[in-house]
Amino acid sequence: MRSRILHKGLAQTIALGLEQTYAYQDRCAADEAHLLIFDRSGRDWSEKVFRRSERFQGVGIEVWGM
Repeated sequence: MRSRILHKGLAQTIALGLEQTYAYQDRCAADEAHLLIFDRSGRDWSEKVFRRSERFQGVGIEVWGM
């Protein structure tokens, strides 16, 4: 699992995080990959919490927001 702090926007943070998570998964030969995005803004939890499936280089990566 890799984690990122939300900085320049959700799309940019996820794009960079997917690339990094894929590289880490490949190095470790892991069966699963998860990316956790931390949103430290003052927005309500109902806006920050999510889960979605993404693909990078043909590999599935679960993305979690909180």
